[in-house]
Amino acid sequence: MSKMKRLEIEVLGDVQGVSFRYVAKTIAEKLGIFGWIRNETNSSIRIVVEGDSGKVQEFLDWCHHGSPMATVEKVESREGEYSGEFKDFEVR
Repeated sequence: MSKMKRLEIEVLGDVQGVSFRYVAKTIAEKLGIFGWIRNETNSSIRIVVEGDSGKVQEFLDWCHHGSPMATVEKVESREGEYSGEFKDFEVR
């Protein structure tokens, strides 16, 4: 069985108003990983994602460049405890 992983991710830069969240949802759904994504008041994006560790890593790698119109300056992530609480990937 594959190792399951949870990541909490913050993406900083020009990442709001450039379809980052909706493209991220499409990527997450293609990878078969679950969680949520939302805009933060400090102009960053916060993401919590769970799934197969390899697929979660692919998603994290994508976050470093993001949607076509995004300018990602920094990505911070930390591993959390996998919970299996999510059944889909939600834009909040």
